[in-house]
Amino acid sequence: MSDYTAWLIETDFGDGPVYHQFQMDDDWTKDQDAACHFARKQDAEQVIAYYGWTIAKAVEHMWPVTKVSNFEDALEEYEYRKRERIARESEY
Repeated sequence: MSDYTAWLIETDFGDGPVYHQFQMDDDWTKDQDAACHFARKQDAEQVIAYYGWTIAKAVEHMWPVTKVSNFEDALEEYEYRKRERIARESEY
């Protein structure tokens, strides 16, 4: 199995990289998993051009593909990651 890759829209407002998500027009997150994932670089670049962002760029990211042994394990992992993401986001 190959790794999962996607293009993210990334910028830095001074305290590390942040990534665009479509919850609102100009909404940013530090969570790469919560960011909008684009299959093609050109799609991310079109969104950057649409909004007129000059400091944002399309950056390719890679995640390892995880193997799921059964549904219960996958659901437990999903819930754990969701709680972790919510906890991280509440810190900002």
